[in-house]
Amino acid sequence: MSLKEIAQQEGVSYEAVKSWAKEARKRLRRVDWGKLLAEGECP
Repeated sequence: MSLKEIAQQEGVSYEAVKSWAKEARKRLRRVDWGKLLAEGECP
């Protein structure tokens, strides 16, 4: 699904969706994936 489609679906601007995506990528970079996979958990 494209950012434009998400913006239309959520009723917000394209810029807002871009901001959400940027924040989500930051959070995903901070996750210690090796530890989570070793413990068998998923965020």
